[in-house]
Amino acid sequence: MRALRAPFILPISQKPIPDGVVVIEDGRIVDVGPAAKLLSEYPSAEREDYSHAVLMPGLVNAHTHLDLMNFDGKTASGESLEFFDWLTLGWNHRRSLTPAGRRQCFDDGIRQLLRSGTTCVGDAGQY
Repeated sequence: MRALRAPFILPISQKPIPDGVVVIEDGRIVDVGPAAKLLSEYPSAEREDYSHAVLMPGLVNAHTHLDLMNFDGKTASGESLEFFDWLTLGWNHRRSLTPAGRRQCFDDGIRQLLRSGTTCVGDAGQY
C-alpha cells in the first residue's frame, strides 16, 4: 500500500483537497482525502511526498494527429500558409514519411503527451 501526498489533490468528483493523500493498493485507488486523516488511518502505507505537484486524473486528448507530430505547417522559407495550402503541405508531408519517419512522429508525440499528463488519446491519423 502506498500513500501519495501533495499540496493539492484534484479528485474532479469533489472540491480540491489541500494537503491531500491518495492511497493506492494493488494498483487501485482505495481512498482520497486530507493527509491528517488518511495518514493516521493507513499508518503502514509506504509514503511518497510530491511537495511540488498536484495529483489529479490523467488528461484526455480526444483528437490528435500523431503522424503530423514533426510537421510545422510552414514553407521551407518559414512563411505561414493559407488553410488549403497548409492542408496540401500536410498531405504531402504524410506521403513523404517513411515507415521509420512515421514511427518517429508517433514516438515523439507519445513522449510529449506523457510529459503533459495525458493518459488517454484518440488519434485521428491515417495509421
